[in-house]
Amino acid sequence: MPTAKLIRREQCNDSTHLLTFRPTETFEFIGGQFIIIDSGLKNEEGKNYKRTYSLLSSDDKTDEFQIAYKVLEKGIVTNQYLNHLQVDDVITFSGPWGKFLKDEDFFGEGDVFVLATDTALASALSFVNSKKLKQKENVSFYWMVSDKDYFLDFEMVQKRIPPGLAHFEIVPIAEYGSEGRDEVLHKAKSIANQHHNPRTALLAGDGIIVNKIKEYLIEKGVNENHIGTEVYFNKDSV
Repeated sequence: MPTAKLIRREQCNDSTHLLTFRPTETFEFIGGQFIIIDSGLKNEEGKNYKRTYSLLSSDDKTDEFQIAYKVLEKGIVTNQYLNHLQVDDVITFSGPWGKFLKDEDFFGEGDVFVLATDTALASALSFVNSKKLKQKENVSFYWMVSDKDYFLDFEMVQKRIPPGLAHFEIVPIAEYGSEGRDEVLHKAKSIANQHHNPRTALLAGDGIIVNKIKEYLIEKGVNENHIGTEVYFNKDSV
């Protein structure tokens, strides 16, 4: 399996960490793909805990890559593994994964609609900064998030937005598991409705939102083969 050395650790806020790695061998990826990190920690069945992390960095520089993770109360890999990684430590991973991004037809001419909820900002940021997209002027990107301290700092996010992007908007929503979360789907549909018939769409984050908005775009006439999805949680909803 591929390996990579940790070369930089940054703490973005009280719960989010940004890790920069240097692969120990040639590693090519497309913006929006992800890797699966093997923590080496064993579960009750003796199998290793493995977790998926989006490649936050752009694919125009593949001699390094970044991931961001949010510390969760019950996060075994984050709390017992990633939190303890030191500079020069080496991780083992598989990937990159994300098959639809390898399809050249997916990146055809036409409007691009990107919608990410919560921590799925990572894959969406990498996607809009990919070599295939960041020169386009017809990309609209929406990040639905509860507050500025939830994941990556808003100022950091703004600095990573490609200058040629047609539209970028941070949409405030209720935090997952809290009262008012049911309104997120209504907001997402309202946003999708503003884009009559995008050529390509990437939907990432909450599986309930991802699934419903994908269905809505298909009803509007968007080719299902041109809709990419990355589900971070609520996976049973897709």
